[in-house]
Amino acid sequence: MVVEEYYNDSRLSQSKLKLLLGNNPNLFNTVAEPKLYFEEKKYFLIGDGVDCQLTRPITEYAEKFHVSNVENKPSDTIKSIVNQVFDETKRLNILIENVGDMRNYFPYIIDACNDHNYQSNWKEETRISKILEAHEYWEDLKAGEGKTILSAEEDSLISQIVMSIKTNDVTRPYFEGGYDVEILYQVPIFFTISEVDCKGLLDMIRINHITKTIEPIDIKTLGDNTLNFPKALRQRRYDIQGAFYTEGLRQTYPGYTILPFKFIVESTTNPGTPLVYTMDTQLLETGKYGRSGIKLKGISQDSLMQVYYGRIENIKGYLQLIEEYKWYLENGFEKHINIVNAQGEFTVNWDGVN
Repeated sequence: MVVEEYYNDSRLSQSKLKLLLGNNPNLFNTVAEPKLYFEEKKYFLIGDGVDCQLTRPITEYAEKFHVSNVENKPSDTIKSIVNQVFDETKRLNILIENVGDMRNYFPYIIDACNDHNYQSNWKEETRISKILEAHEYWEDLKAGEGKTILSAEEDSLISQIVMSIKTNDVTRPYFEGGYDVEILYQVPIFFTISEVDCKGLLDMIRINHITKTIEPIDIKTLGDNTLNFPKALRQRRYDIQGAFYTEGLRQTYPGYTILPFKFIVESTTNPGTPLVYTMDTQLLETGKYGRSGIKLKGISQDSLMQVYYGRIENIKGYLQLIEEYKWYLENGFEKHINIVNAQGEFTVNWDGVN
């Protein structure tokens, strides 16, 4: 099954399941309204580019991305305005070769500026003049129609990260196969947990058909020093991802032993020191079963001093989240399960709610 079909499949993914970790179950079935007409998160963009170069056919990068000659893109707001005007040409059914210069679309530029509340105190000609400064980005949209636009700086950063991972002594061996090791990339798996149909998409797996072992690996980019990945793991609950995918692989490859889940991590701020993190047994169990009564440390800072405090929290694993998911399917996603179970009344102490 190709990746696009995987994404269109309605089965439950770990990323979707983790939406139930918060206090608003409505998020599970709600598509967040974007703040701008067009939005892109740089960290997603870089991560997607790295995944594409490392785990997909060599031709796919050029098919998916258009690399600009411009070093940096316009600001987020101007970029969004230009995208809105460009999309208007599609609604007008103008062929891409006939789109022409952005100067041809003054009324649409003003409409887009108004929709974005962009510099509403400026004169119209001043607003138009400022948007027209992004004419190179407009030309990129025309040249790369249907593709994601990368600035020269973004493309260079992606290449640096990929080169670092492929050549570093620590990470290079994971991309080297052999007569006894088969490497598969972008591997979709479909499985069942507690009678719920689930799915996962692994960046890569290394299969040893002689020892009958499978080593699952996920590639992460981090906007921080790679030594700080454990903090990101806890914040983004990558333990759930590792445990969820491990269970999926057990069902997909019966007769094979699934080795501990690994993360290959490289920094987007200072590439050159990629690290490999292997989940230990306790972390895999936390991702699956959760943990109760964990005391978390945090820092509350004001203008005078730092105060250290402890907070007790129950950490949910994917098994508990799936049971809650089944409850929400039956009872609706409008109210949090804890509110319904407690009938709206809680006992509170210094550490939180009992």
